[in-house]
Amino acid sequence: MSRSCFSSGLINRRIKNLSMILSLSAVLVSCSLSEDPEGMSESSEEASLWQTFDTQQATDYIGQCRSDYELAESLFTELAEGQVAAESILDEFNQMEIVLDRLASRASLYRNVHPSPVVREAADLCQQNVYALFSRIGLSRPLYDQLDKIEVEQLGPIDRRYLEKMREDFELAGVSQDEATRDRITQLNEEWSRLARPSIAIFVKMCAR
Repeated sequence: MSRSCFSSGLINRRIKNLSMILSLSAVLVSCSLSEDPEGMSESSEEASLWQTFDTQQATDYIGQCRSDYELAESLFTELAEGQVAAESILDEFNQMEIVLDRLASRASLYRNVHPSPVVREAADLCQQNVYALFSRIGLSRPLYDQLDKIEVEQLGPIDRRYLEKMREDFELAGVSQDEATRDRITQLNEEWSRLARPSIAIFVKMCAR
């Protein structure tokens, strides 16, 4: 079966968002092994992922974001729980990344340039939730284990390279660490995302001058 996004010219684009969060996780592995976890903020999972907004434009946008988020999450769940046949794993993973790329790209664009401050706020919330999902995906041992079901010898050179790159990124992110360490990395990812957003916003404003 051919895959529309499995071309050499698009490989980097397809893995850019997942690779970004996996690379960040890799940097945080050493921190997770040495820092005292006490004093860190509570997991954002305890808070509601979504909220309502007082303009129709923002409401429509956050609804679209949530729909794509839930689609990506359902694809992730199917993959991680082994509901996908071995010969279809790369296709399903590809579809998940297409949805995530669309979701993250739109959130980043709207957050930085949309004229409505309420829509920008909604996009900021969307982006935060997407990054949390990236972290869950990148540190999912069940998802990583599904990659072993793929018969590498049956793949073409592009698909084989993509699979190799995925495995490398998962391993660098710390997916082979024990569950407690992976939970710690997830917590640090969430904290980094919360602290980095204001700095990124200032940088974008400076570049726009």
